[in-house]
Amino acid sequence: MITLRDLFPPSEEGAWTDEQVAQMQRRLASAYRATFSGTGTQEDASLVLVDLARFTRYLDTTSIDAPADVAKALDQRRAVFVRIAEAVIMSGGNLDGLHRAVLMAPPIDVEET
Repeated sequence: MITLRDLFPPSEEGAWTDEQVAQMQRRLASAYRATFSGTGTQEDASLVLVDLARFTRYLDTTSIDAPADVAKALDQRRAVFVRIAEAVIMSGGNLDGLHRAVLMAPPIDVEET
């Protein structure tokens, strides 16, 4: 699976320039538009799946100290991604490389609820 990191490698220090961040945001928005309009490529689908896995915290675990409402919200996020992943697999697709891609993807800028 391809990630934004593959398309926009960080500098040797591991950071992205403001222009690269803007380019990544535009590319991701384009991938979502193409994927959900039915005109997307395999690359678009890969970028969207990796982004959704990151956003839903698919690979994360909830801290035992997390308040119940936070734990419930994170579990619900993960359940949404599991549903998407199951649909991909049931339709003959595969998620080979998803875990590596999610771990290698650039950090996301989202406020936690």
